[in-house]
Amino acid sequence: MLSSESGPLELFAKMRKQIPAQSNQGKGVRCFNCWSVWLAGGVVIFGLYFSELAWPVLSLFAVSGVAMVINKVAK
Repeated sequence: MLSSESGPLELFAKMRKQIPAQSNQGKGVRCFNCWSVWLAGGVVIFGLYFSELAWPVLSLFAVSGVAMVINKVAK
C-alpha cells in the first residue's frame, strides 16, 4: 500500500510526490521489496522488545520474504 496505492486521503501518493522518482530515496519509496524489508525490521524490533527472538536477523528476512511471496501471489 505504501509503495503503490494512494492511501487514505491520498497521503501515500502525496508522500511519494515529495521525493523525486529518480533519486535513491524515490526508488526506495516506490519499491515494494524495500518497504517489506523496512517494515519487517520494525516487526522484529517490536518482537525483540516484547518477547525473546532467538534469531532476529533471520526473522527480519523471513518476515520480509513472506511479504514478498504474498505480493507475488496476490498480483
